[in-house]
Amino acid sequence: MELWELCIVLSRCKPALLYWMWSPDGKRGTAPAVSVSLALRGPIATDHVLHHLPRAKTIFKGNKFGERQSTSADAKRAVLAKFQQRPSPDDPEVQARAAERKAIAEAREARLAERRVEREAEAARQAAEREAAAAAEAVRRKEEEAQALEAARAEALLKLEQKAARDARYAARKARR
Repeated sequence: MELWELCIVLSRCKPALLYWMWSPDGKRGTAPAVSVSLALRGPIATDHVLHHLPRAKTIFKGNKFGERQSTSADAKRAVLAKFQQRPSPDDPEVQARAAERKAIAEAREARLAERRVEREAEAARQAAEREAAAAAEAVRRKEEEAQALEAARAEALLKLEQKAARDARYAARKARR
């Protein structure tokens, strides 16, 4: 395998770091002098990338199938043990927590009901204010209409009086001739 091929293969591996080592004869850059250090962070599939390297699988010692299987079984047992450690629903502590949650929920419902009543009272108060304002506006309009009608009546009377005075002056002028 050429050195450039090795670099391409290693570049596909997520957290790979390639560094040079001096060969025993003091020369640098030959394929046996290249060493690979993989900083593995989490599970990655390395077999499809590193199977090209000579003795690549010897890097991962202890990665046998039986070991992985036992690790998986241990994890499952740990989850089961954690689940079995949970207290039963009849436990007084569990019942106390449930009663506390129920009291909190009832208090929340009471607060929500109180807020709902306050909102409805505020809406009723605002509706009453709007109705009172509308009634006051209607009274004010009627008064303005009455005042406008009275002003129109007074103006009509004034015009009639002025016409009568004008007619009297005209008649007096005619009588003097």
